[in-house]
Amino acid sequence: MLECGVDIRDVSIVILVQPYGRLHAIVQACGRCGRVDRDGRAKKSACVLLYENHDIATNVPGMTAEVRDFCKTSNCLKLYLEEVFGSGVTRKNSDGSWCCSNCDA
Repeated sequence: MLECGVDIRDVSIVILVQPYGRLHAIVQACGRCGRVDRDGRAKKSACVLLYENHDIATNVPGMTAEVRDFCKTSNCLKLYLEEVFGSGVTRKNSDGSWCCSNCDA
């Protein structure tokens, strides 16, 4: 698991096989990809969260309602994170593509 202190510039995709109990931990792990390359340009990157409903069930120890809501929302994931963390996000990327898998359609 990649967490604080890890700065590997060549990571362009992070795949989480199961959600952590806290949304902060998921965001921290996903933040390991998409760093700026050696030329100072942002790299195209992705973070994939794979789970089944039993992974986010209410009886899973340490699983928070915040993570369950994040996994189940059909709304913009960036806007959801902004509501939780207050980070100020935009729904469109600088290249004009949509920001998340929920906004893809």
